[in-house]
Formats: sequence, C-alpha cells, structure tokens
Amino acid sequence: MESIIDQAKQKVRLWADTHKHVVLYDEENSIFLDVASGKRIRLSWSDVKDFAEKIHPETQDTYLVLLLENGTQIALVDPGGVAFAPLTENSGPLRDVPPVVCLQDFFTLKGRIDHYLQDHPDEPPPKEALDLVMICIATLDGARAVGFDVGDLEGELEKSNGGRRRSMGRLKPLRCPKCAHQPATGTIFQCPDCKSVLEVNVEISHLTRADRDALRSSRDYTIWRWFDFFPIENRSSVVSLGEGCTPLIRSQRLGEHLGIPRLYLKNDTVLPTGSLKDRSNSVGLSKAKELGFTTAAVMSTGNAAASVAAYAAAAGLKSVVMVPAGTAPSKIIQARAYGATVVVINGDFDNEVAQLYKSAMQEFGWYDCLSSNPYRDEGKKSYAYEMVDQLNEQISDWVIHPTAGGTGLYAMWKGYQEFLSLGWIDRAPRLVAAQSAAAAPIVAALEKGLADIEPVVAKPTIAESIQVGNPVSLGWRALKALRDSEGTAVALSDAEILEAQSLLGRLAGIFAEPAAATSVAAAKKLRQRDVIHREDLVVCNITGHGLKQPSAIRVRGEELAPILPTLEALREHVRKMEDTVRA
Repeated sequence: MESIIDQAKQKVRLWADTHKHVVLYDEENSIFLDVASGKRIRLSWSDVKDFAEKIHPETQDTYLVLLLENGTQIALVDPGGVAFAPLTENSGPLRDVPPVVCLQDFFTLKGRIDHYLQDHPDEPPPKEALDLVMICIATLDGARAVGFDVGDLEGELEKSNGGRRRSMGRLKPLRCPKCAHQPATGTIFQCPDCKSVLEVNVEISHLTRADRDALRSSRDYTIWRWFDFFPIENRSSVVSLGEGCTPLIRSQRLGEHLGIPRLYLKNDTVLPTGSLKDRSNSVGLSKAKELGFTTAAVMSTGNAAASVAAYAAAAGLKSVVMVPAGTAPSKIIQARAYGATVVVINGDFDNEVAQLYKSAMQEFGWYDCLSSNPYRDEGKKSYAYEMVDQLNEQISDWVIHPTAGGTGLYAMWKGYQEFLSLGWIDRAPRLVAAQSAAAAPIVAALEKGLADIEPVVAKPTIAESIQVGNPVSLGWRALKALRDSEGTAVALSDAEILEAQSLLGRLAGIFAEPAAATSVAAAKKLRQRDVIHREDLVVCNITGHGLKQPSAIRVRGEELAPILPTLEALREHVRKMEDTVRA
C-alpha cells in the first residue's frame, strides 16, 4: 500500500500538470498568488473571502491553502464559502484528523498524521489529511497547486477594483543602459556592442501607497521585505541568511565630536558574514539558484569571497573564490569555513587576478558574482529602502559610502529613484564616495569632470577592502549617481582612516574594519571644509566588521604585559593606558 506521502506527491504532480495557477503564501494581511502567465497578484483576506463565495460550485471540494508568513500556521478557505477560518488547536474545518497546524518542521506534521493513521489502521486516509500533507510538500519543495481557474479570480479582482488588476512586480528583460541592446537570454550579463554591464529592471509602476504601507508593516526583517523590487521571479529561489534591516544608530557622542549632531551610522558590521556584500549576494545567489547554476565564483580582496561562499553554501552551490596574495588571513579562513575552494594568486588584483578570473569564467561557465552581474548589483538598493523606512520617510541630506567599484553608490541611487518614481518620497539624499587616497579613481574622475573612470594603479593601503584601481564594471554609473545627486567624492589617507576607525570604536561602540571607517573619515573632512553643515542629517554606512582585519589595530607590547597582582600596580597601569588614549 502506498504511503500517504507517496499519494500526496502524486496529487501534487497531478494538480501541477492540470491547473494553470499557483498559490504562494500569506504575509501579514496580504496573500500573494503566482500564475503561469507570469502575473503576480496581491490579495487581501477579504478578496479571498469574497471570491470564495462567488467561485463555481463544482470546485467546492477544493481547499485554498495558504501558508502564513511565519511558517507556523495554515489557513484553509473552502471555495464554496462553507468555511473561512485559520486553523487553530480547537477549531477549523478539518473534522477527521487531529488539528494539525504547526509547520515549523514538516516531519512534525507528518508524524502527527502518521500517528492518526496508526490509530485508525482499517480506515482509508481521510481526504483532508491527504490535502494537508500535499500542501506541506508543495510548500517545502516549491511545487504549487490549487484547484480553480485563475481566470475567474482575475475577473473578480478586476470587477472589485474598477477594472484595475493588482499584480506584483515583473522582471523585464536585461537591457544595456548605453545602447539599449537586449540579449536573447537572462544569462548574458555584458552588452556585446558597447561592453557595458547590462541592467535589470523590475516593473513596479503599479505599486501604490497601500503597497508601501503593507511592505513597511511586514514582519520580515530582511532585505526580502522589499521582494517586489528585486529580480527574483519565484520566492522559493530566495537564499537568505537574515541579511538586511541593520541598525541605523544616531551616534550622539561621535556626532558632537565631528560637529554633526544629526549623525547616523548604518551598521552593516552585524550582517551574517560581517560585511555589506551579504546584501548583494543574497540577491545574486538567489538568482543563481533560479537560473540553475551549480558553481558560484568571485575574485575578491576578501569580503566578497566570504559572502559568496556563505550564500553559495546556503543555496547548495559550490563556490570558488580567488584572492590576491596579501589578503587578510581572517577573510580567507572565513571563506574556507563555508566550504569554498580558495585560490590565492600572486599578482595585482586589477591585472593578473582579474585576467585569470575572466579566463576561468569563460572556461568553466561558473556563475559570476562580481559587479559585472546585474542581478547581484540589485541587492544594495536595499540601503535606500531601509533608510527611508528607518528614518520614517525623513530623507537624509547626505549618505556617505565606502567605495571601491561603485556598486553601492549606483544601487543606492537606483533604489531612491524607484521610490521617487512611485511618489513614495519627494527627494533623495546627496551621495558621497569615500575612497582611500591609495586607490581613488572615482575621486579623480569626478574632479576632472570625466564621464568614465580612468584606471589607476592601486597602491598599498590599510583600507584593503576598497583597494581597487579600475572599477571597470560600474565606475561610470557611480560617477553619474554622484553627479545626479549633487554629491561628491573624498580621498582619505591611511592616517585619517585609522583615526576614524578609532573614533568609531571609542565614541560609537562599533568595531569597523579600516575600509568601513572611511565614511566617518569623509564626514569629518567634509564638515571641516563646511561642505557638510552642522544642521545636516548625515548617514555614514559602516560596511564591514573590524574582525575582518584585526591586524589593523596596533597594540603595544606594554599594554599586554602582565602586572603584579596589587592595587598599586593596577592603578599605575590604568593611568598609563588612559594617558595613551588621550594622547
């Protein structure tokens, strides 16, 4: 006799083959419905209840099953209108099985149903139990099915909305931002004519202020709260480690020290792998999974290597990361801990490492996780979305971002422009690129009035995470974002960067790697020049944890030297250390 699970799987396959529509899940007070035509529809509970009362009688034995956002409860709707209620421990339309509602673990649910069947060995599995198991399998395995014609639903929604369909964002074809070329597939990332990185666009023009309010009230505290704005077609493809919604902290002590009382710090040191790269790679590796790639690759000065490795592991993909000799061992170890194949290469990052990486991508067909991948670049739009949300729609005067290749600037600006296009905000902040003086091609190009970047030879710098001299992929787009926002760019010396790192630790309680502290160094310099004014609201993005590069912190031998176990020795040691800090 077939097990109930086998029967359920057969039912999933049958329904998936014979019906033209799919149900996703419920989030807060909205329900998302995907259909084969590519439309994504948002419904309210009242929409579903109204439609349940109007649907054709012949489908009355079919339940519409919705998984709540937190994954712990099922709601059933009998399309005949007989029952409309979330299942609880003591209620619900299932009469022949125990009230099974917990979906925290599929096997818990399976076990409870099996237990019921063991108690009733002579009875066939009740239809309700089969439906319930079917939905669990459909949800967990990504198969989706219910039993009515979506055309009826769309028609009813049009009537109830005055003829306007409510569909979610749809992914448009990749397009060259310079010459408008569109490739034949979604796996070609570079324009064959002008060599520009192609651009992703999602159709969002239909989103309303009600949609904005629903998104802001979501209990999803990751970047995927803003799923509508990302280039992923199927939520089952999402790869998340809890990235996003990082603290936006008003730093009073540091702000007063810098002469910027309204200083905020966007603390991305708390992201899953300790750097801003998690924003990009959550989206990038989700797309890799959706496109069917099996190996992800990246060349990196460290942070991207660890992040790609982590998200590839979560997605079930292999990963290969290439780093230049001299990369901080802590970053290499982190990537290796996630199971990556780590390759350390003798040579300059922008030359020998880049050339080998390009050849390897062509030879092996790996999924590219650099900024030359337009899907991956979309993740940093989340900076804009989160700042608007966390400042309660107040727009900062400045956002200062540590900059290597320019992806963060370009993506942030795109995010703000999307909100502007929807009327969700009425202005955007001025952007600032903070670069190490040892590798500052964006600063140089902006000062010269160039439309594109002139590569420079990146010199050694304490800010190794942004040690990039040739931001070939998105440098010109970062320049455009700076100009369009009426922003600027600042080059910082190693001494200024290390001072900012120290200030962040002592006055704000954040241990940042040197590259991440360049935003604070830039804020100080721009305030001293009176470019930033005392009354301005300023956000500094703190993009990586100090443990990424602990060797940057210099500790003198006497600080670690043992002392005698006496109060006199302790008093003298504390005095010396306090004098050192003041100096």
